[in-house]
Amino acid sequence: MKLLHVCLLVILGHCFSYATPPTLAELDSIAGAFYDQGDYPNSVLSYQKLIELAKKEDKDSPFYANSLAALANVYREMGLYDKSEPLLTKAIALTEKNKETDVSYAHNLKQLGLLYLALGKYTEAEQIFLETLDLFSKILGEKDLDYAVNLNVN
Repeated sequence: MKLLHVCLLVILGHCFSYATPPTLAELDSIAGAFYDQGDYPNSVLSYQKLIELAKKEDKDSPFYANSLAALANVYREMGLYDKSEPLLTKAIALTEKNKETDVSYAHNLKQLGLLYLALGKYTEAEQIFLETLDLFSKILGEKDLDYAVNLNVN
């Protein structure tokens, strides 16, 4: 087992066994590190806990919506498409009200496009990717790095 992986398990165990819960940002970092290590089961557990805590704190927050999208992304990577789509749909609905000014909506929408691509729904995926690029262009401008990165669909 990789050293980072062992450290994350120790940290995660520490966070849930003491009275002081981890901050949302800490838990997000842990879940993301598990994902980066390819440890999807622990990433799922961490994101589920993060979602539970974020929902209690503020179910309308962008952090909650983005956590839903992150878990959906893990499920997509695992091939659990039926679990991914409802989470993305909810994340998109929560971030839609700020779609003209906040890139969270565009990022969540792009994740839905990637899911449709994996499902072979190429027409729907293409429409979503075009909408996403349009949003990134309007919000960030075409010279922004995030816009350029999103020209490449992966």
